[in-house]
Amino acid sequence: MKIYTLALAMLVFSACSLKEEAVVDANLKTQTLMFAQKYKITQDK
Repeated sequence: MKIYTLALAMLVFSACSLKEEAVVDANLKTQTLMFAQKYKITQDK
């Protein structure tokens, strides 16, 4: 029973960390896009 609980906990933990990684990845992408747009605007001037 303990092994089953441990496996379940690991599954939940890995799912949470994957979710966090996805969120961080999305944030990085939006930041990169914003930076690229700002750089483009400054280049145009």
